[in-house]
Amino acid sequence: MSLFVLFLVILFPFFELVASMLVNVQVDDISPLITYNGKWTIGSVTDDEFGDHYSNNGTFHVTQTNSGSATLNFVGNQVTLFGAKRYNHGEFTVALDGNPVVLDGHSDDPQFQLPLFSSPVLTQGPHTFVVQDSTKDTASRPYFDVDFFLVQSEVDDNKSVTIQDDAKYWSYAPEEEWTSVLSLFTDWNGKSGHSTRTTGSTAKLSFTGTAIDLYGIVCAQCGNYGISLDDGEQVQYNAYNPVWNRPQSLIYMGRGLKDGPHTVTITNLGAGTGLGVDYAVIYGSHPDQPEKLVGPTQSASGKPTTAVIVAATVIPVFFILIAVLVLVVLRRRRIWPFPPPRGDSNNYARRLKRGSSSALEDEMHTTSPMDDPEMALAAPRPLLLVSAVDSKPPLPYEGIFYPLYPAHSESGGPQMVGPSRLSMGKLDLGPSRLPTYREAVPSPGAGGSQAPESFEKSMYNYKLDAY
Repeated sequence: MSLFVLFLVILFPFFELVASMLVNVQVDDISPLITYNGKWTIGSVTDDEFGDHYSNNGTFHVTQTNSGSATLNFVGNQVTLFGAKRYNHGEFTVALDGNPVVLDGHSDDPQFQLPLFSSPVLTQGPHTFVVQDSTKDTASRPYFDVDFFLVQSEVDDNKSVTIQDDAKYWSYAPEEEWTSVLSLFTDWNGKSGHSTRTTGSTAKLSFTGTAIDLYGIVCAQCGNYGISLDDGEQVQYNAYNPVWNRPQSLIYMGRGLKDGPHTVTITNLGAGTGLGVDYAVIYGSHPDQPEKLVGPTQSASGKPTTAVIVAATVIPVFFILIAVLVLVVLRRRRIWPFPPPRGDSNNYARRLKRGSSSALEDEMHTTSPMDDPEMALAAPRPLLLVSAVDSKPPLPYEGIFYPLYPAHSESGGPQMVGPSRLSMGKLDLGPSRLPTYREAVPSPGAGGSQAPESFEKSMYNYKLDAY
């Protein structure tokens, strides 16, 4: 398991963590994205005393025939229809991707900007939504109206930015056929806009992102226009509206794009009719950095970006640190961090059997050999600390005083014997004055009791473990 986790840690820099967010975009009834079939009337305050109760300062579409339908093609995962319920409204039918449902739009008390239908959450992708008047009482309840749609879609990453029509990322051709007189665009977003009446004139926007919403104008002088994305197939719309002259109207929605550089092209297709461009909203990981349009790893000058330089420096260091971590982990697995207990193994086992919570802890907190004669006999000798051979390298414990171990004199009394001190890893005594110690050896005494018998051993008689 630990190796698997280590493997994931090593590969982590190569995983692309993609955030996403839900975007709700209002598609007003006068948007060219909605297709109306049958007989529809464009509502206004002039024709309806309650006209100002509708959104977008009173825009709505109304029909009173069962042949009247409105179709919205969108890419997203949910759609909601907003409209009015009034005393003269009847039944209507909604069909999402071909599944019809009949609903009632009647209310004795007028209600406006109501959600008449909201779909369940769908799979993100292209969908078709159709709403149609289907009243049965054509005499007293023939009406049905559309105020706006709310389209929800999931876009990769969680940033958005507004790009005005006069930003450097736009290009207009032929340039002389486009108008950008500020006094003509006071109602436009940012009080700026571009318009043309020349057939074939184009406006191109280069951007980096995963989705785009494009806004322009609908008006009585507007006409057909086409939009293509990344030189793909052109899709045609109609911005004509005989009643309303409205900038900041949604004229295109693009979804499901790869996070990277794209180009959207708007072409005026009408003969003598106008086309107006207001602004665009871009969604993506770096929509506020259009300088990345030339590619994700190079700047406009063709030189590596700061991110590339940093990555080229950090990644090798990261792998070096991982290699060191692996070596440390493997080494710690081979070497037990604590030495085994020393001394009388039977005594250690007895203490372990007594229920010590930790044999190691018990060993570290045991009594001193000075306090327990039995332990003194089993205590380890300082053989690792003594060297009297000149040809061997010095021990690592130079100049340290070591305690003397208890032994017994010939008279039976305790005495302390052993090396006095170490210097340069050797005894400071010459070979003629080698230190000795006495070790008590049990021997039969009077009455069968054990009496200590002493004898001397030269330090040379022991093989030093350090060598």
